[in-house]
Amino acid sequence: MWLHKVKGSLQSEDSSTPSSIEGTYRVMKVYWDRGKHVEEGRILVLADSSGELEVFLPGQQSRHWFEEQKPYQLQLRIDRNQDSPLLQVDPESIQSAIEYNPVSLITKNWTPRPDGIIKLVALYQSLQTDSIKKFWQDVFTDELWLRLFLSLPASRECHHSFPGGLFVHSLEVADNTQAALLRAENLTDLEKDVAMTIALLHDATKTVASVGYPARWKIPFVSWQHERYLPYFLASALLQLKERDIDTWATMIRMLDDYIRPKEQLNSPLTEVIRHSDHLSAHLEARQTQREQNGGYRNWTKVCGRLHWGATNQAMTVQKID
Repeated sequence: MWLHKVKGSLQSEDSSTPSSIEGTYRVMKVYWDRGKHVEEGRILVLADSSGELEVFLPGQQSRHWFEEQKPYQLQLRIDRNQDSPLLQVDPESIQSAIEYNPVSLITKNWTPRPDGIIKLVALYQSLQTDSIKKFWQDVFTDELWLRLFLSLPASRECHHSFPGGLFVHSLEVADNTQAALLRAENLTDLEKDVAMTIALLHDATKTVASVGYPARWKIPFVSWQHERYLPYFLASALLQLKERDIDTWATMIRMLDDYIRPKEQLNSPLTEVIRHSDHLSAHLEARQTQREQNGGYRNWTKVCGRLHWGATNQAMTVQKID
């Protein structure tokens, strides 16, 4: 159960509210509780994509050693015999989580733009294809990549050049793509889900050129060719997808191939929707930034090789990495 729903259950006086709740959460912090409750114990700060919540672990169980920010499977109990309802952890239920949904356990301290986590989860929940949902889980299992994806800028100077800009830009492209395909009745749910997935991950490989990525020296091309690396970056998740659902895998491979070779005559129109969504997000952010910096003066100018309405007459010299 999501932590925001757990909070609702804690505050509810409805007799039908379950007194025992099972879930998988990240244990963010652990500290001793002395004097706050009747018996001695520890306070666990649990977190998932919906927020954080403090719970009480009674007793002096020295055998329970928690590794901070790692997921654990817990059983929570609501004790209503206190002056105010108390959420306790059943000590016997604690175990490290081996299989879990990483999308549901993205926490706000991983990104400078925590509001985007809610949007990301909403996009995930909007997926209509179970095999694509599992593909997302396979991709987001890589926490090293995920933390960089959530925290890096999208470019150095072109657009979304602030911490967390890559995350914000990727969400905008995915959201624009989903909105554009919403009323396309001639497309299957699978095609829409695949297009939105590629839209979200279209800049995912920008992370491998950052100083935080240990194997960046292996990348055989310059940074603005990052799209070419996307199938290799997704190779493990694609292989697992092929083993689960070969039809979904074939659709994903075809659209990925179209996307990284934009000048082919037989490209799918869906990849053009993704590219236009990408350009729209980059254009609007660059335009807004330039307008704020220059007192609202409007003019056409070329930024990162593209014309933007709302910048200034002054030419900009920037490194193209988008």
